[in-house]
Amino acid sequence: MQHSTLSRRRAAHRAELQRLRAAGASTLTRMRAQAGYSMVEVGLVLVIAAIALVGVILYFASNSASSQANSLSGDLTSLIGKVKQSYQGNYVGVSNAALKSGGFFRDLGSMNSSGASPTLALGGGTLTVAAGTVNTASDSVQYTLTQIPDSACLPLVSSLASSVAFLSIAPNGGTASVVKAVGGVVDPSKVTCSNDKNTLLIKVL
Repeated sequence: MQHSTLSRRRAAHRAELQRLRAAGASTLTRMRAQAGYSMVEVGLVLVIAAIALVGVILYFASNSASSQANSLSGDLTSLIGKVKQSYQGNYVGVSNAALKSGGFFRDLGSMNSSGASPTLALGGGTLTVAAGTVNTASDSVQYTLTQIPDSACLPLVSSLASSVAFLSIAPNGGTASVVKAVGGVVDPSKVTCSNDKNTLLIKVL
């Protein structure tokens, strides 16, 4: 049955080519007919292929941002632990310069610490570490990260929120939204990000 159907299609195709020759069709038209595809069909295939390619690129870009967010979260958790252990609550002297001098930023793959402030691989922003205030002056350490991409906001917040006292995020230089207040619980609905230029502020007691 399939062989018969295929034979009929081939015969119809040959008949169409003969008709085009008899009608004086151009060489290009005959070539298109011989190939068995119209320009509309070829265009449709190209459009579908382009859409698939864009989808693949977006998928890998999203995965890359999520992976970088996880890497940054791991490095920040490590840094927070080292600062807490070394300063033991006496946070008044915490600063980027002091931490750089003490080698705290060494071996953190998610950031480049060659400059005055570490530069984040994720988004190209900076990390600023300083003494912060939760209840009284210098009772905490404040970590400020700039230019966090939108796609990394939620993964980064989710991985850090449980281990910090306070967390807020300001979209594109706008008003900061408190995602976790001191003594409160995380509210994911407060994670509002825009234009890939978000500032994340966390405080650790």
